[in-house]
Amino acid sequence: MNTLNYKMEIAYLGTPFLGWQKTPKGPSIEESLEIAAYKLLHTEIKFSAASRTDRGVHAEGQAVTFFSQEQDQKKLQYGMQAHLPKEIHIRSLKQVPMSLHPSLDSTSKKYLYSIYNAPVASPFLKEVSWHIRAPLNIILMQKAAAQIYSLQQFHSFKNRCNKEQITFPQLFSITFDVQQHPLISISLHGSHFFYKMARNIVGFLVQVGREKIPLKDVHFYINQQKRNHPGITAPAHGLLLKKVYYGDMV
Repeated sequence: MNTLNYKMEIAYLGTPFLGWQKTPKGPSIEESLEIAAYKLLHTEIKFSAASRTDRGVHAEGQAVTFFSQEQDQKKLQYGMQAHLPKEIHIRSLKQVPMSLHPSLDSTSKKYLYSIYNAPVASPFLKEVSWHIRAPLNIILMQKAAAQIYSLQQFHSFKNRCNKEQITFPQLFSITFDVQQHPLISISLHGSHFFYKMARNIVGFLVQVGREKIPLKDVHFYINQQKRNHPGITAPAHGLLLKKVYYGDMV
């Protein structure tokens, strides 16, 4: 029987997990999928993800591939779903070319960061948004985001533990949605991202919105191309992997 390559799009609430990658320290998305597949197929399946999301980070459109000889796609999707924790959902499953790799072949990724900007937190959104009590100056944040987008320099948003990458990220857009204020959504769409880059950009913008980083200094800090600014790393639980794109490949 031929081995097939399958791609799933999965959504998950990251709160109870220690991230995507399997670890002996506790539950992970990767291990949950492996357990579900073994219960269904009685064989070990290895899964590869487009993004190794950190502890507490959520996903709406995480891309995951795996190889299997099982031909029945509905059995794979709904059978595995029956064995998964309630926080993980398989949104779609389909056969793809054998050569497709979920991270190496992705053309871009979109992240969404949610901030709840009100004196009192929302009990319904506390697991999926960063609660900030003091009012944020959204206009300043948008102007700072425009400078980040225009300069396309991201070394100042790298963590010191980041290894050098051969290809440098390109940011296609940074947009704000304040239509549901006090919930503020910041969308970041780029070719790829340094480790914690999206959270570092949001943390920097929040410090601008708090007026702890003057707008006039944004250009200077970015052009330093090293992390020597008073920006912070936004908490993981406000971040959502919205979508992984593959162009015409799938």
